[in-house]
Amino acid sequence: MAVKAVLMKTNPAILKTLLKELNQNIMATLKRRLNEFVDYYNNKRYHESLNNITPADGGLELYKGLKGYFHYYNNELAHQGIGRQIPAKLHKKAA
Repeated sequence: MAVKAVLMKTNPAILKTLLKELNQNIMATLKRRLNEFVDYYNNKRYHESLNNITPADGGLELYKGLKGYFHYYNNELAHQGIGRQIPAKLHKKAA
């Protein structure tokens, strides 16, 4: 006779408790493994769309690249819309 059948005949409360604990363990394990996968996918896995670097590395590289471009755009690039002048030279810095 199967264990479940024996428990159902002798003490259904024990079976319910065991099944509840089993379900809680399964859910805890599932949540932990899912969090591990999300961490791997977002921070450790190499992404082709980021030129085969990890997002964790790519975020810093992206920030540095954008910071450099914004500096160039505002401090070195002459803009046609303002008479071929450089924006940083036209605007006073805030106090």
